[in-house]
Amino acid sequence: MASKGPWPIQKLRGAGAPKIVEYVIEAEFDIDTGSTVRYQYPSEVPNYKPDWFAEHMLPEGAHNRVLDYTYVFLNRTGSHVDTYNWIKPESEFSAASLLTSSAGDKDEQPFLYGLNLVKTRHDSTVRRGAIVKAMCIFSRYSFIEAFKKPLELALDEFFDNQSVNVLQKLYEQLNAIDVGALPAPTLLEQQLMRRGVHYDTIRPALPDHLPRSWMLTIECPSAQGPLSLPYPLYQTPDEVGDISVTRLVKVFGEATMKIYHGILTKQRVLFVGYGHSAHDIAQMVLSSVAMVAPPLTNLIRRTYPYANLTDLTFLETKGYIAGVTNPMFQQRESWWDVLCVLDLPNNTGSGHPSRANLTANEEKQQHLTVDSRFVQGVVSGINALFGEEWVRQQFADYTGSLLTFIQDKNMLLHMSRLDDRTRHVAEANLQRLTILEASSEFKDLPKHPWVWDKLATEASSVSVANPAAATAVTTSSGTTTAPASPERNRSTTPVPPPTADAPPPAPLPTMSNRSRNTSSSSFPVSANSSTSSMTPVGPPSVSLLSAASMFNPLSLKTKLLRLRLDQSVTFTREMETHLLMAEKYLVSEVAMQGLVILFPESQGGLTPFAAGMFHASPIIRYGTLILLNRIRAYPSTKAAFEGMNTFVLAGHQRLQEKWDAGGKDDMEAYFGGGDGGEDVV
Repeated sequence: MASKGPWPIQKLRGAGAPKIVEYVIEAEFDIDTGSTVRYQYPSEVPNYKPDWFAEHMLPEGAHNRVLDYTYVFLNRTGSHVDTYNWIKPESEFSAASLLTSSAGDKDEQPFLYGLNLVKTRHDSTVRRGAIVKAMCIFSRYSFIEAFKKPLELALDEFFDNQSVNVLQKLYEQLNAIDVGALPAPTLLEQQLMRRGVHYDTIRPALPDHLPRSWMLTIECPSAQGPLSLPYPLYQTPDEVGDISVTRLVKVFGEATMKIYHGILTKQRVLFVGYGHSAHDIAQMVLSSVAMVAPPLTNLIRRTYPYANLTDLTFLETKGYIAGVTNPMFQQRESWWDVLCVLDLPNNTGSGHPSRANLTANEEKQQHLTVDSRFVQGVVSGINALFGEEWVRQQFADYTGSLLTFIQDKNMLLHMSRLDDRTRHVAEANLQRLTILEASSEFKDLPKHPWVWDKLATEASSVSVANPAAATAVTTSSGTTTAPASPERNRSTTPVPPPTADAPPPAPLPTMSNRSRNTSSSSFPVSANSSTSSMTPVGPPSVSLLSAASMFNPLSLKTKLLRLRLDQSVTFTREMETHLLMAEKYLVSEVAMQGLVILFPESQGGLTPFAAGMFHASPIIRYGTLILLNRIRAYPSTKAAFEGMNTFVLAGHQRLQEKWDAGGKDDMEAYFGGGDGGEDVV
């Protein structure tokens, strides 16, 4: 059973979840026959020969080390147990279909993560004076790093008792873990778990949104007593093994960005470490993937933490990211595009493109200047001991900014509206953005943060998830029923979190009012003189998946950031329309999660969003207030509200009091009163 986090995860893996371990394999080096697989439990792995495992489980030079680790991935094109974290937004998935399909087609082998341990025992009584054995476990789950301790205990036991019973016991111990009771966070929730990372001594830390708060524990039985295994809920399927982006940057310095660019543009990236342990090589490979994933996904399928000359099929993978210890690879320039040579004893490394790919156009690649400036800032943070979480957040923000340029086409079409720094970054990355947009990893990304709405436990539509705050619904008889109007005078204290029996009420009346801009929306409202709000009469409630197609949430973010720079009447009307739609459709907890992750603490948190409370337009002021109150209402997002600075929180309280004292009068004054305006949402 896993320990609990700061706020409840909406889903558990459930009774139908696959078991923890699929296979356990033991291999050893025999002086007469070479590398040999002795046992596979509970059966042989389909589609793989024993000799293949023997070569990958016993890396070159393993006899020179007491202990070494490698990682092996199988069935790279197979179905993944966490397919819902790689969901394509245009696909129509249901929670039931995802749960039943997680096991994959019966004829299709699932993607498997392998953790391999190699140990050497020196013994003068045996030939060559040493015994080398390896044991590997394969799982559908990415958190295989948690199984190191049970694996070490099992391999130690196997040295003393060379029986398949040892493999069976390890298999049964790990599969005794109740997988169904483990939380299964969506990618949206995982983004929320890490949005609080920043290094600012003025703003408080937000434990609810820090990765370290989501390192849970799983109890595993063993002969030595229960073992506590780490279970990092915040890690995505691409984050595997002992990752340290900090170490990667320390070793390669500014050359790190050549590796970053190579991965982003799907070049063949090869790490070579002659005389190094397989674990050191694998750590560099997996850490390089962590520079771009998250926010990118599905890179693990082209990642090879350890490769060798006995199997060169990885060279056929477009944009592979691989690690080797044999220096022969370094001499074969046609095999790689970016070569990363390690010299870890001196804590150095070099990364450079092959001469075949080093052209005169390199100096014309404008991203080099932007990348250099970025990595210099990262190096400064590392020297200031900001920590691994901060380093990874910097890369996530940097990559995320590139994705934003692609996903919000309007930004690139109207670059003149961007501030100088943002425009310079966009222009410098145009060539790289074109390549990235065509990649499969980008195409697999959700185009908006609410694609998981149908998978949320509360409901698949706004009206079911929160009827008290939803828009009116057209009944089968054609009549329109409006929700009961919420009370006018609401306390400024946080709204209590929702319960299973009572969905949260709307923190404020809806913002539906008459506007002078008759073209800003196509949905009418009717006045309700007996209440403090205007009641929408259409359209019928829609799911967030459909609502997101009406307006780009990333576009909403960029417009909110422009509020401080653009006070023109045209932009104000445009912003009013966006906020009215956001207020109308963004009601559920999933919606608030999707909104909050657009504003990570490393970029100022909700403060840029809250700037709308100080705008001249009452629609923007009160629309911002309503959304902030909804953020505060839910346990998973309230920390983002509480993390705003004192000035902003004081402004929120004053605006709340003003609304309670007669905010509707402000709205009527803004619209000029009377009946002259057209009704819009």
